[in-house]
Amino acid sequence: MLALEYQEIMKKVPLFMGLEEEDFNQIIEGTSVSTLRSGETLFRQFQPATDFFLVVKGKIKISLLSIDGAEKVVDIINEGSTFAEAIILRGMNGYPVNRELYPKIRTVS
Repeated sequence: MLALEYQEIMKKVPLFMGLEEEDFNQIIEGTSVSTLRSGETLFRQFQPATDFFLVVKGKIKISLLSIDGAEKVVDIINEGSTFAEAIILRGMNGYPVNRELYPKIRTVS
């Protein structure tokens, strides 16, 4: 079971606000916590998309790799923000970008 601390954080996120308790509990059942170190990759571009995420602490760097291998930073996701939910809801096969810890974070997926 997801710790109460994380459940309370999730209830404050617009994506989960207004959900019936039963629906929220179903989401909680499929939720896990990941802790990453600075520079550690959460997932890579084109990896199969299976989860979306909530940044609980720290920041996540979103980047693309060009054909020549150069990294282009697209966005920085801050604490309290979700990401990759549109990819999951649209049924896309893979993540279109890379996500890397920037600097230290906990995520709920």
